[in-house]
Amino acid sequence: MAEDVAEPETRPAELERNEKPDLTLQRKSDDLSQQKDGESADRKQREADKLPASLPRWPFLLVGLVVAIFVAVVLYIIFRPRPDVRTADAYVMVHYATIAPRISGQIATVPVDDNDVVQTGRVLATLDPRDNETALASAEAAVARQVEIG
Repeated sequence: MAEDVAEPETRPAELERNEKPDLTLQRKSDDLSQQKDGESADRKQREADKLPASLPRWPFLLVGLVVAIFVAVVLYIIFRPRPDVRTADAYVMVHYATIAPRISGQIATVPVDDNDVVQTGRVLATLDPRDNETALASAEAAVARQVEIG
């Protein structure tokens, strides 16, 4: 049992003095840490008073879900495929389309309504026949005079 007893070490006094903590420095650091702990505790208390510790997340999730559904519906309405194509410009996709009368005259009737489908050969307008009848009568009279004279 004598072996279990350890002998105390002998150290120089100078080493022992250097290893001892300076009590004045320790008191100052304790005062500073108490002030910091007090300030942080006060700050934590103020923050805890502002917001509850456990805010429920379901209202935020519900609002996010409603916004996501709204955005999805708007995007679907804008970009959905449609069976018919409509335009406000009403351009015809051809190189050129010429509508020209063979004779001149005043338009009497238009049997085509707006937005009607028009096939080839369909009558788009009829002219007043009085100008043509007058021109025909004068031409026939000129021919009859030439026949009598000649």
